[in-house]
Amino acid sequence: MSQKHTERDTRPMPRKRVHLSAAERQAAYRARIATRQPPRQRDLAAQAKHLCDIVRMAALSGNPEAQHLTAENDLQLLDKMIEHFKRASR
Repeated sequence: MSQKHTERDTRPMPRKRVHLSAAERQAAYRARIATRQPPRQRDLAAQAKHLCDIVRMAALSGNPEAQHLTAENDLQLLDKMIEHFKRASR
């Protein structure tokens, strides 16, 4: 029995699925684009809070630079750090 060759017969086999479900595929997509997106406001705020806590702990442990940067609140502390490094970079 002769077999007709069609375009379909010559195509390679499809590759194996990388993601087993749509949820897995969506999670992988979100992980990929997360590295290309600018940081979110809440992430920046959390990092700033963490930085301020570290500076305060360093000041309490006797670090002279950290003691110089003490402030009433986190925003003032960040402002002082900006000014400190501006002066240091001149």
